[in-house]
Amino acid sequence: MQAELRRVGCNTGAVDGNWNAASQRSLDLFNKHAGMKLDVKTASADALDAVKGKANRVCPLACDHGFRADGDRCTKITCRTGYEVGDDNTCEKIEVKKPIAKREEPKNSGSARAKVETTPAKPQATGQMVCGQGGCRPVQKGCHLESSAYISRRVSSDSVTEVCN
Repeated sequence: MQAELRRVGCNTGAVDGNWNAASQRSLDLFNKHAGMKLDVKTASADALDAVKGKANRVCPLACDHGFRADGDRCTKITCRTGYEVGDDNTCEKIEVKKPIAKREEPKNSGSARAKVETTPAKPQATGQMVCGQGGCRPVQKGCHLESSAYISRRVSSDSVTEVCN
């Protein structure tokens, strides 16, 4: 009985002639997949005849993780470079976690940083934007921005003015 259950794919345990719990589970699997209701407690002649009457596999081939059914065998799943077998036995792209670059502080960073923060910014001639009621636009070529602190005699409000030479 155990050998016939193995032939139809329902017995993965030992074929030792002992009708034990593993053999009973095998016959229960056969019942489930063959649509039968044989008594699993004993290895009867009726059960043996029913199993022998099946010419092909009845129970589906169950393979371990990383293997897939290939006919009557389980074959190892191989993925192309950069992929690995995922939880659902499909090849999934390996996520490479890039190291996060950390900026090192200079050894004398305290005094240099204080000096930079207290020095007023010099106006730059390129890459600046000027905004007004009509929207924002790039500063014209050859021009720069000055804040009202630099031109306080000419402008009475806190604003930024485009100055062209």
